[in-house]
Amino acid sequence: MFGQGDNANRIGIVDLAEEDIASIMDYWFNPDNLDFHKSRSVSFNEQSMKELESYDEYLRGQIAMAPQNRSSTTVIVTMDGRKIGHVLLNNIHDPEKQRMHFHLWRGRLPTQNLRSTFNTLAQILPAALGHFFDEYALDTIT
Repeated sequence: MFGQGDNANRIGIVDLAEEDIASIMDYWFNPDNLDFHKSRSVSFNEQSMKELESYDEYLRGQIAMAPQNRSSTTVIVTMDGRKIGHVLLNNIHDPEKQRMHFHLWRGRLPTQNLRSTFNTLAQILPAALGHFFDEYALDTIT
């Protein structure tokens, strides 16, 4: 199974902190990432750009709010203590609309190829699910 064994990297999940906002904004707005986002079929229309431009304010509001009061939440993924991406859980209290999104920050994995990315995602998935299930006492995440 991916990510198992003595050589598996240690994945951690930590709540979003103020110092993480710059990395999230860089992920979305760094010109070097635009081709990457386009390859994932992310379209940046005027409305989505406007929403993303104020995303830092949204994240600061999230940090100020107690986790159990959030309708959506963002956590930071660490690998061996190094921050490598973020996971967003939308619509926490509505099982019909819940969605979990993974965003690995480009250039943060020790090796960034398809195999290492799949191995990392295979470790992030159970870590993120465990965090969200514990933090929000959820029965399911769709």
